[in-house]
Amino acid sequence: MLKFVRTILFLLVVFEAAPATAQIFGLGLEGSSYFRRQLDAFQWEYSGSYIYDSEHLQVSITDRFQSRLFYLSGRAQNIQDQNQALLLATGWLNPALGITTEARSLRFTTTGLRQDVFLAGVAWSPAPGISLRPMAGIMSDARSGNLDQGASFVLRGSADPIQAGEMVLTPEIFLEYADIDPRTHQTYRLLTDFGFQNEYIRLRANVQLGTSIRDSYQASSFLNRDESDFIESIRNDSSMISLSFSFPLAGEITGLVETGIMGNRRRITNNTLVETIDTPLFDTQNDRLAFDFAFTATYPINRSHLAAGFIYTSGTREARLINTEGLPADQVRRRSEILLNSNFDQQRIELFTQNQLRLSDANTLNILGRTSILRHDTPELNADDRDEFFAQVRISDHHRFSNDFRAGITLAGEAYHYVYLFAERSIENNWRRSIRLIPEFEWRPLHWLLLRQRMLLRANYTVEDFEIEGRLKNDQASREFAFQSDIKADLDSQWSVETGVSRNELRIGRLLWKEFKEVPIDTLITWEGYAMLTHNRSGGARISAGLRGYRKIDFIPIINLTATVTGPAGQDVNLSRIAPGRQITNQWGPVVVVMLPLYHRNELYINGWWQFQSVGQRLYTEYPEDFRDAFLRAERRRSTRMYPNLEIRTRIFF
Repeated sequence: MLKFVRTILFLLVVFEAAPATAQIFGLGLEGSSYFRRQLDAFQWEYSGSYIYDSEHLQVSITDRFQSRLFYLSGRAQNIQDQNQALLLATGWLNPALGITTEARSLRFTTTGLRQDVFLAGVAWSPAPGISLRPMAGIMSDARSGNLDQGASFVLRGSADPIQAGEMVLTPEIFLEYADIDPRTHQTYRLLTDFGFQNEYIRLRANVQLGTSIRDSYQASSFLNRDESDFIESIRNDSSMISLSFSFPLAGEITGLVETGIMGNRRRITNNTLVETIDTPLFDTQNDRLAFDFAFTATYPINRSHLAAGFIYTSGTREARLINTEGLPADQVRRRSEILLNSNFDQQRIELFTQNQLRLSDANTLNILGRTSILRHDTPELNADDRDEFFAQVRISDHHRFSNDFRAGITLAGEAYHYVYLFAERSIENNWRRSIRLIPEFEWRPLHWLLLRQRMLLRANYTVEDFEIEGRLKNDQASREFAFQSDIKADLDSQWSVETGVSRNELRIGRLLWKEFKEVPIDTLITWEGYAMLTHNRSGGARISAGLRGYRKIDFIPIINLTATVTGPAGQDVNLSRIAPGRQITNQWGPVVVVMLPLYHRNELYINGWWQFQSVGQRLYTEYPEDFRDAFLRAERRRSTRMYPNLEIRTRIFF
């Protein structure tokens, strides 16, 4: 039977990959692929699907393969492959009754997981738009060196949107039970969407109820990581209700209420496989509850838009042991403290406003403001008990001076205040303030020439609340200046040249807040530039080729530079010098970008950069005169590498 299942799944992959499939059924074949190499990291992804839908037959086939690895020291390492395949097919004998089948396959190389499922049953439609599919079959599940097989039962139920007056209901149900002795595999899920709408109000609701039970030979709970020869059963009971309700308040003002509640109980129990386990196994229960409520009032005035409201959220987590009876008291106490340390109860309230003001036909002003307070309460043995205050203001103005020139400016600032309530962590209480100024413009001085300029000025300040005598405060400041300039010249209707340059300078220092001064600690400067020649063809095809360069200058507190000199006996002698310095990284190389939209939504995208890299170092020190030339040669020496970065995407439709 299992060989038959594997044969079906193999034919599934071949069936979907063969172009002849599109000729047999005439529609519904689609595929995509993705490949990326960035430095030493490789990533692949292939997916394909086929859908055929007629009056008497529906077939759906999907397959997705993902892989990634790192190529280090001349060999592939940390290879991770994952494959998922699914086949669904239904043949209708009459409008109410049919034969249905389902096959699933999962492969994960990192964990050695292999799971195959084959099911067959009936498809019953008791009323138009309602479908019930009870199925039975076999499941094969291999993990942790064990292969378990057994009977599997599935029920799928769904309905098209059911409308009663102004109400719409869309239910869906999924039940699965597999007896793969000595384990089980269980999933129970109920989903319901509800909608109501008239000329005044609009209501949307979603209800989700679910239970899953997964048995494993390998412990996920850190309390039993050192044990084996037992089955860990994880039961997740989840429920979620979300509601969205919009309604008129007064005049042109409308209100929107969005609320939701989510609960989850994760219960981990353990059953021994042999009678020789003397070490106690600990069962745990973790309860999570989250609630959120948001209200927004919106007022459109002329061409402007004003909005304000509040958000309230709360959440709790409670973890505990559930099998303390008969277990060693000392171990129960230690593990209970570990679980208790993860518990919390938190609440957050936020006030916000978001406005867009059309001051004129050419000017738009955006104003955003928000402030919030978070209370995070923990048990007494957890010193993470804290309060957080947050405030943000963002003002941006965009003005169109003419059809050829437009400019904008943004001023933004944030402030965070962290207050730890336990004395042992109160030294970490601090204020974090940030301010940003972003001017930008876009200018077309000639019909074939476009200039873009964007700058960033940013300052961050972190100031601790308390100062201890004899201890330096760990106040920090960071200042950043960046600009980016881009130029595009259209040579004709199909050819264009684009070039750009950007610079970013980040300075980090120890902050003297009272004097508002700083002692420099680190400086990082980066440059980036590119030049591209682009050819645009009819139909959206574009081919670009050019050069790209990158330069990074980084201050390093400690650099060990080695120079080679000739010793008294003619042998090579290595000398080292340790001092602060800077490291310079240069990267450059050709770039190509290809975008080819083909017929019937087929497309090909290629982005490649053949990257040459050199890294050199320079010390901020004086060298001994006898060895000065040798160390200067060592500074000029560069370590070089070459990286063929490549990204390819394809989409194929038949």
